[in-house]
Formats: sequence, structure tokens, C-alpha cells
Amino acid sequence: MQATRELIDEHGPGASEVSIKGIADRAGASAATIYHYFPDVESVVAAVAADYMDELIAAVDPVLSADHDDPGVLLDTLVAVYRDQFAAHPGVRELWFDRRASPTVTRIHEYYRATLVDKLQAAVARLSPTPGTTRDHLIMVTIAGSLWELAFALDPAGDPAVIAELHEACAAYWRRRFGLRIPSPEGA
Repeated sequence: MQATRELIDEHGPGASEVSIKGIADRAGASAATIYHYFPDVESVVAAVAADYMDELIAAVDPVLSADHDDPGVLLDTLVAVYRDQFAAHPGVRELWFDRRASPTVTRIHEYYRATLVDKLQAAVARLSPTPGTTRDHLIMVTIAGSLWELAFALDPAGDPAVIAELHEACAAYWRRRFGLRIPSPEGA
């Protein structure tokens, strides 16, 4: 799996190098060994996507599980964690947002969004008497996901202007929808 992840990060998820032969060569194994564990390259790629999902959950869970007195700090920390996670693995991030991804990868991403929605709703419930519905949080996760995708499409490190807009969009949504007090940035 590490070999697959390296190839995806170096060449992108749809590259010809991301093949059973390429994975076997990178791993120093035979193609038969890969086929022993996975029926095809899409299954290996899906396993990498699942590992990435687990990493994202592990990165945001402590942030969302912590007791925050200040929703602005919660938002700042979430934005920083996602920026760092997405910047660290460009190819796997591209796979994460790939609209041509296999149905299995798409289901993994849907599961991640549902998990994130539950965790966000619980975090907001600790900060607001009106924590909103699952749909409210799904809207925010979808908006943020689209802006993250754009930020990294424009700049491999994450376009700072788009990330700033993402931050403000989340803050405005949290203020309006959940009554959270998050100051607007200077000059907004």
C-alpha cells in the first residue's frame, strides 16, 4: 500500500505508473503477490483512499473532540489541520477529490463526510444551544470540500486567498446558522 501511495503522490491517481506492475516494481514484489491480496489496481487504490480517510479522521478528531470555549479557535485549528493534511499528500488529496474515482473510493469519501458531519455537529453542540441538523453540517462540509479542492487546484500548497475565503465562509455560516460568535476578519 505504501508503494501505491507513493506512486499516487508522485504521479497522480490516474497515472499509468499506478498499475499493478508499477506498484509491484515500487514495492520490490511480484505482481502475483499484489494479486494475492487485491483483485485489481482499483482495489489497491481504494485501500489507499481508506487509509487516507483514517488519517484525516485521526487528524481532526482531537480537534473536534476537545472542549473549546472559542469557536474561532476551533475553526482556525480545523483549517490549519486540513491545510497541512492536504498539502502533505498531493496525489492522494487529488484522489480524494477525483470526480472520476471508482465507486468504492466515492463510497469511502461519502462515509468520511458522514463521519465528519457527526463529529462537527457534536462539536458545535458543545458551543451552541442551536447545534443545527445533520443537513446543516453536510452543507458546510460540502462547501468547505469544494473550496479545499479549488485552493489546491490553484496552488499545490493551497491558495491562501481561497483558504481565507473558505475560513470566512465557514465562520459566516457558523455565525448565521448556529449563532456562534466568531469575529469577522479585519476589513471584512
